[in-house]
Amino acid sequence: MKRGQPHTKLVNDCLGYLAQRSIYAWSNPTRAVYDSKRGAWRKMKGGKGVADILGMLPSGRFVAVECKCGKDTLRPDQRAFRDAVAANGGLFILARCVGDLHDKIEEA
Repeated sequence: MKRGQPHTKLVNDCLGYLAQRSIYAWSNPTRAVYDSKRGAWRKMKGGKGVADILGMLPSGRFVAVECKCGKDTLRPDQRAFRDAVAANGGLFILARCVGDLHDKIEEA
C-alpha cells in the first residue's frame, strides 16, 4: 500500500459520515499538489496546522476534524490550531477512525 492511502481513506470515510449526518463539511488539503500543466509543484494556500476537514454543525458551530493514522500525533502548529478553534467556541475533533468522529459529534 502506498504511503498516504490510509490517511486519504480515513479523510474520505469521515467526510462520508458527515454527509450522512447532513453536516456541511469539506476536505481542506494543505499539502503541495503537482500541476502537470505547469510541470511544477503548487503549494496550497492556507494556514499551517489547519485541520484536514472543516465544516459547520447544523447549529452553525464550526467543526474541524484532524485525521491521524497509527501513532501519528498532532504537530505543534496543529495543536495551536486546535487551541484556537476551542478558544473561539468551535469543536476540534482528533479522529483516528470514524468511531472517534461519531462519538464526538454525539457529545456535541
